[in-house]
Amino acid sequence: MKRWPMVGRAKECAAIRDALRADAAPTVVVAGPAGIGKTRLIAEALADHSDLRWVHPSLAAAAIPLGAFAEHVDPVIIDPLLRIRALIDTFTSGDGESVVVIDDIQVLDQMSMIVVQTLMSMPSVRVVLGYRTAGRPTPLIAEALSTSGVLRIDLEPLSRTAVDELVGEALGDDVNRSVRDELWRLTQGNSLYVTELLSDPESLGTGSVWGSGWQLTGTVKVPRSLIDVVSTRIGDLPENTADVVDLVALAEPVPVSVITALCAPTALEDAESAHLVTVDDSADGGVRLAHPLYGEVRRAGSTATRMRRLRAMLVRELHRQQVPGMQVASSKGVLALAAEQFEGREEILLEGAVAAAGLAALPLAKELATQIGPGAHYVDAQLLLAHVSTLMRDSEAVEHALVRVHHSDLDNVQRAELLLQENYHRLWSCNDLAASVAVIEAARAEGHMSASMIAAQMMHDTVLSRPRAVIKGATLVAHATPVSDTARITADWSEIAARADLGQMTSVHEVALRAHALADQSPWGTYWRMILCDIHIRACQLGSQGAVAVEIANALRDRIPASTDDVEGWILGFGGVAQFSVGNLTGAADLLARSLAAFDAVQSPPQMWFPFCLNAAEVAANMGDPDRVRELLSRLTSHKCAGFAFRMSRVRILKASLHAMEGATSVAAAVALATAERAHIDGQLTPEMLCLLYAVRFGDTTCTDRLAQLADELPEVPRARNTLAHARALAAADGEALLVAARAHAGNLDLPAAVDAAAQAVQVFRRQGRSGAGLTAHEYATELAGRSGADTPTLRTALSTDGLSDRQREIVRLAGQGLSNKEIAERLVLSVRTVEGHIYRSSQILGTPVRRPVRLTDRDG
Repeated sequence: MKRWPMVGRAKECAAIRDALRADAAPTVVVAGPAGIGKTRLIAEALADHSDLRWVHPSLAAAAIPLGAFAEHVDPVIIDPLLRIRALIDTFTSGDGESVVVIDDIQVLDQMSMIVVQTLMSMPSVRVVLGYRTAGRPTPLIAEALSTSGVLRIDLEPLSRTAVDELVGEALGDDVNRSVRDELWRLTQGNSLYVTELLSDPESLGTGSVWGSGWQLTGTVKVPRSLIDVVSTRIGDLPENTADVVDLVALAEPVPVSVITALCAPTALEDAESAHLVTVDDSADGGVRLAHPLYGEVRRAGSTATRMRRLRAMLVRELHRQQVPGMQVASSKGVLALAAEQFEGREEILLEGAVAAAGLAALPLAKELATQIGPGAHYVDAQLLLAHVSTLMRDSEAVEHALVRVHHSDLDNVQRAELLLQENYHRLWSCNDLAASVAVIEAARAEGHMSASMIAAQMMHDTVLSRPRAVIKGATLVAHATPVSDTARITADWSEIAARADLGQMTSVHEVALRAHALADQSPWGTYWRMILCDIHIRACQLGSQGAVAVEIANALRDRIPASTDDVEGWILGFGGVAQFSVGNLTGAADLLARSLAAFDAVQSPPQMWFPFCLNAAEVAANMGDPDRVRELLSRLTSHKCAGFAFRMSRVRILKASLHAMEGATSVAAAVALATAERAHIDGQLTPEMLCLLYAVRFGDTTCTDRLAQLADELPEVPRARNTLAHARALAAADGEALLVAARAHAGNLDLPAAVDAAAQAVQVFRRQGRSGAGLTAHEYATELAGRSGADTPTLRTALSTDGLSDRQREIVRLAGQGLSNKEIAERLVLSVRTVEGHIYRSSQILGTPVRRPVRLTDRDG
């Protein structure tokens, strides 16, 4: 077997060496549970010692007096006392101080322990003992451990960092987080278990996927070697104890009341005494396995019939006791899925499917709902299946579910839910906006314009960038009855987006608070919190409330644990968007890249990752990385997402940013102004203002009048006032005012905008010959860029000392990209003669031709 590097034990290793070297402790005890790495630590600590003697006790040897010392005992000597004396002489016969290592002293026989205690008392011997902390020590061992001067080192399991380091050694550094997470879950830092699993990577279900490193591609299969190790440790269990362990292995944590109802009176106590389970007596505690691998081993060794019977027993008792919680409901569904048949099974499957969907475990929700046949729960199961399949973009499954529901007898509530699910499907799964609208129009024509259909209409108005129409719809839903939870969340999602477009941030937070309260009471809670946090964080980004966005992202991360599915991508993505909102481009870029990688690892559909990809591209644009922007833009434009049409203005701004990075800043400004005009026509005030901010950052000075109007219309959005001040200062060529605007942007955490305002101040002061003021502005722009990670075309121009005008620099950059004079003229809407003149004058200023002369070898080559 491969010998793995020792990690996470440097402090303990140094303690052993120092104690023996300095005579601080003639005896060192290394204590800890089995598999913790005691033997390996002792071996590493004493590797350089010249006179080292090992004693390896065992259960078999313990039956024989001095059995552990058999290889050191003179077989000729019969008298027990003389044998002990001879043994001691053997260990003390060296010229210098010898070190005796006795591993696993808990299995020593009584006579062997007498030898150990004698050696501990002798000044010419250093003793290192390995002690497995399981059960109560014998009196002789207790006496040895409590001897004065003994240094005891209690080993804890390896830290998560140390386990990750071992994973890196085994599989390389490019290891998917799911692999690391699963190894940590199974081993809990037990070094023996970690190395056994890593010695057989195929057991992890790992493989190199898409050339992107190790990914978890299947369920973990514990290797036979590790099963044998753990089985030996567990031993043969009495039937009652085995029942406790096996029940807990199926769905931990299991409430104490459930275990005591299903098992013999003392069974739980016996399992706990044997260190096979732990019992948490807190209000929300329960019974857990002492180590996750105990469950893997027990399941591997049990018959399928026994496990089906135990699942049925457990799920019925959980249901009878009405144990609350979505995790419990989901676990009950999983148990019922693989249990023997019992009455009430389909009700539990539906409850589990709803809970799994709410926890964003969509494949599980789909599997559970699929198992529910015709009967009392069939329609609800099919509606749920349609919703889940829509989110998974499984159009065929959605169509089949909708057809099955259409052929069932429906009440009004079920019909309204059917139409809403069909609407979701047409828009999000099929990317067919027209078909989705047709569902609403058909419902209106048939007199089925319920609250659910009004909510669907609001969603469409959001997608089509009609915020004021959304607000009207919100008023109708507020006075409608009945309103399903799905319809209410849909309406609230739409209203948050609309009010953010209008800059009504107080109302945004009020609606979000109401919607989150509903999510907290719903079995769909986790999933709804995700979509609500998504629109709420983005509303804060539009409304220039970055600090609030960070609070929302952090609260969600703390409440919902990351997993290996879409949830991890969302949580990482929300963190990235929030960091972007407070100007931390470096942190945002990292989190958003990890978010997209998490989505890719589980092959998520575009509606899951599209908005995060958009934000990642925006971050890359502000960090001056055109290649990354092009890569992400290509990904965005190659995947149709009709539901995100209302965010397309930001895609156009990305294209403007590319123009700016390529040197065509005047083209970039024109694109930003045209995009702002589209937003103005749609009534999207904050997106319009954001587009105008980009135009100003690109150097436009024509939009101050419209910005003045927006500043009046958006009193709750500080960015509107700051952008107006920025634009006015730029138009007036007022360097001091530009610095004031930069500080206002920075105070509002709009750091990229602050960088550009300060950079524009540098250019103004330079043109005015004010070198001292220019240096101050230069230092401030550089400081802001360092703090945020921003690297913009405006900043690069300000830091340039080439002596060119803005237009000359623009043309020189385009020429440097290989564009002909005619192509440059077309790009910048200039005459070819004007371009030629600028190139001529730029060559004179730079002292070198703008275009490299063509040599004969160039033509020939």
